[in-house]
Amino acid sequence: MNWEFPPPAVQAARMSDTYENGAYKVRQGYISEYTWRWYRFFWVWTAPRFSSLEDAERRQDRAYMRLGATVYRRRFDRVNALRDRLARSAT
Repeated sequence: MNWEFPPPAVQAARMSDTYENGAYKVRQGYISEYTWRWYRFFWVWTAPRFSSLEDAERRQDRAYMRLGATVYRRRFDRVNALRDRLARSAT
């Protein structure tokens, strides 16, 4: 039996929890702070957010104004591709 845990980025990419459920898991010690940081990164940059959690809406608005629509959309695509690639990776 392999008891080795996957790297934090892979753990975060495989999480399908809500933000609140993920926050609960880190408070209870089920996931590491490092995994939580990766999860928050994926949470902010995999879809448009209209929420003050993680200051997501302001961060995305600022990126849109700075990058323009095409590059802004490409950022979502690249983060989604990274998350999908990590979620499929073998440990």
